[in-house]
Amino acid sequence: MEFDLPSYIYGWISAATGVVIGAYIMWVVQNRRPFLFCDECGKYRPHWRKGSCSVCGAP
Repeated sequence: MEFDLPSYIYGWISAATGVVIGAYIMWVVQNRRPFLFCDECGKYRPHWRKGSCSVCGAP
């Protein structure tokens, strides 16, 4: 059985890429929920603009 280096390297690269993408998705899910609850106005507001509530303008 001869050793096929290109497919071996490609296999490791694709595995590492999959792990990185999976870890990134988990990080995004945990840290960047698209809707966060605002304590000031009591509504769920889109969190695309970082730091301020898009409904009432509270930080």
